Parts: sequence; C-alpha cells; structure tokens
Amino acid sequence: MPLRRLRVLIRIRRFFDTGNLVRALVAVILAFSLWAWVTAEKDPEITRTIPSIQVTVKHASKSLQVVGDLPHVEIRLQGPQSEIQSLQTGDIEADIDLGAVNHPGVVSLGVSVSAPGRIRVRQVTPSTVQVTLDVITSRTGIQVKTTQPSDLPSNYTITSITTSPQTVTVSGPQANVSNVASVRVDVAVSGRTTSYTELVTPVPVDAQNNPVPNVTLDPVQVTLNVNLQVSGQVRRVIPEVTGTDALAPGYELVRPPTVVPSDQVIIDGPPDEIAKVLYLTTEPVDITGWSESKDVANVAIDVSKLPAGVTVDHKTVTVSIQIRKQTFQQQVENIPIKFVNIKTGTTATVSPTVAAVTLQGSQPVVQGLTTNDISVVVDLNGAGPGTYQLQPRVIVPAGVQYQQIDPQNVSVVVTEIPATPTPTVAPTATPKPTPTP
Repeated sequence: MPLRRLRVLIRIRRFFDTGNLVRALVAVILAFSLWAWVTAEKDPEITRTIPSIQVTVKHASKSLQVVGDLPHVEIRLQGPQSEIQSLQTGDIEADIDLGAVNHPGVVSLGVSVSAPGRIRVRQVTPSTVQVTLDVITSRTGIQVKTTQPSDLPSNYTITSITTSPQTVTVSGPQANVSNVASVRVDVAVSGRTTSYTELVTPVPVDAQNNPVPNVTLDPVQVTLNVNLQVSGQVRRVIPEVTGTDALAPGYELVRPPTVVPSDQVIIDGPPDEIAKVLYLTTEPVDITGWSESKDVANVAIDVSKLPAGVTVDHKTVTVSIQIRKQTFQQQVENIPIKFVNIKTGTTATVSPTVAAVTLQGSQPVVQGLTTNDISVVVDLNGAGPGTYQLQPRVIVPAGVQYQQIDPQNVSVVVTEIPATPTPTVAPTATPKPTPTP
C-alpha cells in the first residue's frame, strides 16, 4: 500500500515537471476562446433601448399609497441578438422598493431593473425617480348623485331617479379622499322604451364635478332605478315653402328650409291612427322676391290631414330659410404664365405657356372677366439653372373665388444668360514725323 502511494506521487510530480499542467490550462483557455468566438459569430451581442417602461412598487406599507401616476423610465439593454430581438416589453420589470419608507411625503428612490436570460441592463434613465406617498384614509356617507340625461327624447318624461344605496364609502390617499364631494352616476336613456333598473359604477368627483383619481368605492357598484313615462310618438315637421323659383334676381336657397331649433313634435292618439302619420307639414310660406335669410316664427302646422283622434303637442313652429347670392362658374382659358423672383443672370422657359382657370362668383362679375383680369405666376424663388416641376399661383379680382387651374404643375427650365464678350480694340500705330527738307 505505501508503495502504491509512492508511485502515484511520482506520477503527479512527473506531470507537473514536464509542463503538462501548463498545456492543459492553455488547452482549456483555447477551447473556451473558440467556443466564445463561435457563439459571437452565430449570435452576436447587440443593444436595444426600451423607451417607456412604467415603474412599479414593491414592499409598500399598508398604511401608505402612491399619489398620482407612477413615472416611466428608458432602459438600454445588451445581450445576444436572438434574446434581444425576441424580447417583449412585458419581460422587463422596473421597480422601486418602498420597504424603508414609513412616512408620507415626497421620496426619491433608485430604480431597479430585472431582465431575463443573458440580457444585461446597461443604463436606466432616469436612474432615480420621485414619488409622493400619502396616508390611506376613508370617508363614509359620500352621497351618490345622478345626472339628467342629455339624450332624452321629446316624448319621454323621467318621473323619478333613485339609487341604492344612496351613499358610499371612499378610500385612498388622504389628499384625494378629502377632494371627493360626491360620486356621480350618469343616466342615459337612449334606446330605452320603458323604465329600467341596472347596476352602474359611480365616478368620484370634486366640487367642480371633475373626476378624482386613485380612490376606491365601497360598494363599487350601485343599483340605478329610472322611471320613464312615454307619451305618444315623435314625428318630423317638413316646412312647405312657395316661391323658391321666384327669389330676387341673382339669389338662391342655401339648403331646403328647416324647422328650428328642432323639427320634432309629439303626436298622440289611437296607436292604429298614429301609425298612419309618417310626417307633418306646415302651412305654406311664400318667399317670392326674398334676397336675405330669415327665421319665420309662428308658422302653423297643417293638421287638416291628421286622422281622427290624433293630436299634436305644438300648434306652430319656427321655419328657417337661408338665402345667398347665386354663384356662377366659368373657365377662362389661354392665360399667359409669368415668372416672379427670377434670379439675376438667368432666364427661364415654361411648358405649357398658358393655363385655364375655373372661377366662381356672382354671374355679372364672373362673366365679364378676361385674361387681362387674371394672373397666373410661377415663383422661381431665385432658383439656379435646372429643370423644375412647380405649381402656378392664381391671382383673381376681389369677389371672385379661384376653384381650379389646368395644368396644376408646369415644367420650368432655368438657364444662365451667356456673358456678352467684350470687344478687343486693335492698337493704333504712332505716326513717325516727316523730316523737313
């Protein structure tokens, strides 16, 4: 046995003496390096920024609550491409630890971020956030108030609106709870034909009827009871107007006459007879020679054709008649296209050279227009040599509206003006004096 141990020790000593350990370490390092290189080639590391992750809280005291919305942070991550690209926003968690906070007020806390797998967090912006904490409190006996519906048909009457219970308990941050003046229930009757009862969720509001956030109600829902009384049926009133083709010269109706503020009336009577009435009309309103808009009050509803036993809740209505000057359209063709703001030292050509413009206005004015009354210009804005596609601008006289131009775009070629060569003056020989004999 001692001899066997001696042989083992001799072998271990020979291993170290011959450098086998160094070769083994080098082999391990090379193998690791090769593995890392292959991994990086197949799945390289990339970075990614998540722009908006909402911070959550942990270890919050049961007697404290965060007031307002929690902040958001931006997170920059790094990791293998395969994991970064498959990352979902919900995989990242950013939180603040409230375990050491035991009093209300504003606190600044560092943001802790956790990411899955081999993904690493490189940067969090901002790295600290401020939150406001308040003491949790409750108030009982907060009254439930109902609103009158804005969609109540004219033949509906609400006889009563009640809730059960009539008060609730409000809990939450002390500052928010103290702002609650009541809880509101909005009543809507659209589509209803009879009284109804339903469970609704009240909205806590302040004295100005603005919703108060971050509070809870007990109970969360209340029972709403609405008693409706329906009388008769609703029908439209269509105005009867004469003289629409005999208005003052140059004037026309803007739209068909209407009943204002509402064209609905309630008719009542035997159901079978009411079903025969599809709509009602007014006594005729003569607008011959009119040149301005008017609201005609106390126009009688024509009840002469109503079935026996059918009555109307209104005897008269107000008819609105809107009138305007007639508009006339005309196209003026062959208007020359001109340039403005052409750069010094350049010249320009345009294709096509003329345009057609459609104008609108009163008939006497529009029909008298010629090409001299309308300008079509292209603003070159100091453009240098080149070819441009530009939109012409139309200038029209007062009282006339420009509707359309053809073409909508033109091709403009800007070129430099060649420099004029300066003429060269030939030198004149100086005459030699002639000797006197």
